[in-house]
Amino acid sequence: MNNEGASFMVSSEIFELFPGLRLPVAVVDGIEADAEHPEVQELWQRAWAEASREASSYGNAQSHPRVAAWREAIGVSGRKFPSSVESLLRRALKGDEPFSINPLVDFYNAVSLRHLVPAGGFDLGALEGPLELRLTRDGDTFHPLDGSSPERVEAGEVAYASGDEILTRHFVWKQSRRGLLNESTARPSSSARFWAP
Repeated sequence: MNNEGASFMVSSEIFELFPGLRLPVAVVDGIEADAEHPEVQELWQRAWAEASREASSYGNAQSHPRVAAWREAIGVSGRKFPSSVESLLRRALKGDEPFSINPLVDFYNAVSLRHLVPAGGFDLGALEGPLELRLTRDGDTFHPLDGSSPERVEAGEVAYASGDEILTRHFVWKQSRRGLLNESTARPSSSARFWAP
C-alpha cells in the first residue's frame, strides 16, 4: 500500500505464522473526523444489537466460533490478551448501549462487530515511518492509551509498528497512543488506514 509516500509492509514471518492470511486494507484521504455522520451511528447501533443477539446463543464472547478461531490462531492467552473483537462482543453482550468514540472509530467498530473480525485504523499522518505488520524486536516500545510512559516490549509478538514504536500489541489486543484516529485526523493532509485481518 502506498499513499503519498506512506507504505504498508508485511513481514514474511507473518505469512509463515498465518498461512493463508488475508489483510483487507482501505486508505481514506480528506476525511472529516469531527463532522456529524448519523449514518455511521445507525450502522454502529445496528451492528451492536445484531452481534449481541447472535452471540447470546453462545453464552459468552469467547465461545463464539469466530472469536474462538481467532483465539486459537493468534497463539497467546485469549484471557490475558483478548482480541479487539472479543472485547467489543463482551461489552455488547452485557446489554449496555453502544459507546461512541468518534465517527471513524465507531465505523471500524461497526465493521468489526458486523463481521466478527478484529478491525481498526491508524492516522497515517501521525506516523513517523512506514506502517508494518511484523514481529516485535529488541528496542521496540509501546505507549499504551492508559499509561503515562512508554513500555518495553518483548521480542517475538505479532504487532503493527512504525519504526521502533509498536502500534498494536499481540496483533490486535491493545492500541498505542501513536496514530489514533481522532479530531486531528480531519487535517486535509491526513489519511486513515483501516485494517481487518
